[in-house]
Amino acid sequence: MAEREGEDLNLTDYENFLLARFDSRDGVPQGLERLTNERWVAHVQADLPKSDFTWEEYEFHCKSGFGDEWFFDQDRPPGEEWGEGERPPGKTGPT
Repeated sequence: MAEREGEDLNLTDYENFLLARFDSRDGVPQGLERLTNERWVAHVQADLPKSDFTWEEYEFHCKSGFGDEWFFDQDRPPGEEWGEGERPPGKTGPT
């Protein structure tokens, strides 16, 4: 994963740690769904007290478009959070 300006790679690593312990049989929340998916939010909030991060930091991380490729499905149409026809920085497919 390429680092993007302002991205906290420790938080990206922590999010991957959480994902490894998440039951993803129903899929992995994509983009801003990470802030609204009830199961994912409960999973994150249950572990945050044991981490070096706050919910506000995690929320900023998601809203800024940061995160590993696991959280950005290239086969899915772009959502409102990225604007029409755009992809998150570093997440564009082949042209």
